[in-house]
Amino acid sequence: MFFPVDSKHGASFRSRAEHKREYVVWVLTECCQSAYPAFMTKRKPHPKVHNEPAITITRTAYAESELVYIAYADKPLRYKKGDSRIAYIGTTKNGVGRVASSAAWKARDVLFRRGISKLDFYIVSAPRYRGHATYRKLERALLIRFSERYGEIPTENIYGGLLRWRDELKVFTLSRINKILDDFA
Repeated sequence: MFFPVDSKHGASFRSRAEHKREYVVWVLTECCQSAYPAFMTKRKPHPKVHNEPAITITRTAYAESELVYIAYADKPLRYKKGDSRIAYIGTTKNGVGRVASSAAWKARDVLFRRGISKLDFYIVSAPRYRGHATYRKLERALLIRFSERYGEIPTENIYGGLLRWRDELKVFTLSRINKILDDFA
């Protein structure tokens, strides 16, 4: 804490101007509650209600817990072999909570790219088939086919660039995988 030096407390090696500057800083930081003195206070903020919802969750999200979700941008993203609006393909067995969490993280990266102002998350689900975890196979099939079509995986996917076909085509037809990708193209 700073106290001005006077003759009773001893001499100082600093100039009188330095003491005045330190005293003003001390008054502004220690004595005042805000960073601004009373004569410099800012106006109170005005809350703003936005026209579009930030997140919308529908009943389809709760229908199944094992699902695949696709992040869809409002403008096409550039890939090696063409443009697509798909920014991310993910999977979860924990339901819509994981989709909301992923939306928060992925949206931050995608929305700060030039020209993209909206990111929608769509759910793609498939019932179990002969004991297969179809949601994982569906995600793999979508990532592989996306990579074949556009030359790389979606921009926000980290893993999946080296995936190759295994038994995904025993569970899903290639035409159905193409149809899903075409719906989001």
